Amino acid sequence: MQEAVARHEKAKRESRERRVIAKHRAKLARQAKALIAEQAKP
Repeated sequence: MQEAVARHEKAKRESRERRVIAKHRAKLARQAKALIAEQAKP
């Protein structure tokens, strides 16, 4: 029983981390795009 609970907690934690990383990656991509657009201006 304890193993199942531990597995569930681990899965929950990993999915939360994946969400955070995905959100962070989207933010980084936006910043990079803005930076490139800024540098592209003459």
